[in-house]
Amino acid sequence: MIKIENLSKVYGEGENKVIALDNISFEQKEQEKFIAIIGKSGSGKSTLLNIIGALEKATFGDVQIDSVNILALNEKERAVFRSKKIGYIFQAFYLESEFSVLENVELPLLIAGVNKKDREIKAKEYITKLGLESKIYEKVKNLSGGQKQRVAIARALVKEPSVLLADEPTGNLDSTNGQEVMQILKKIAESGRTVLLVTHNIQDAQIADKIIELQDGKISN
Repeated sequence: MIKIENLSKVYGEGENKVIALDNISFEQKEQEKFIAIIGKSGSGKSTLLNIIGALEKATFGDVQIDSVNILALNEKERAVFRSKKIGYIFQAFYLESEFSVLENVELPLLIAGVNKKDREIKAKEYITKLGLESKIYEKVKNLSGGQKQRVAIARALVKEPSVLLADEPTGNLDSTNGQEVMQILKKIAESGRTVLLVTHNIQDAQIADKIIELQDGKISN
């Protein structure tokens, strides 16, 4: 569960000061597993996502995830929290193109020190769930855009995070593959995980349980 209180992010000082987020507050309700954040470029969407994902620190305010105030953690504690609680999906995939599907999905478990047998079993489980079992040993560079995003989703889920952050996950996909990815995210939310989607695509946002619209760093709806 996510709870945001009086969150602000300011870059720079004096004449160069930019207020990216301006005193934002919202709380996820029990039935709101899928939350979409929409807004124009520069509205603060990605900044908000990065702060919730413990990639950036806010200037003011609190961010609670599963009752932990992540802004009160030190850098090492935030890194541990990220590795255990947060999964990320990006528009640009950020996959290792020369690695196989299996090797890409295994990476978070390898970094976490999971032994080869266990990480292979877990990775294959999520590759199969994402419908890529026939591509398991294929190099990622040979996959379509839609298949690459499925690999990225499997990689994000293999650690079994409680919160999945998706930053414009359909931005590099055609409409058919984009819709398929959105349905996958919807099913993930229905399974009990929190999915937080940042998008400029209102059609994608409309399948979420809750829509938060940002404008000039403030919630406008």
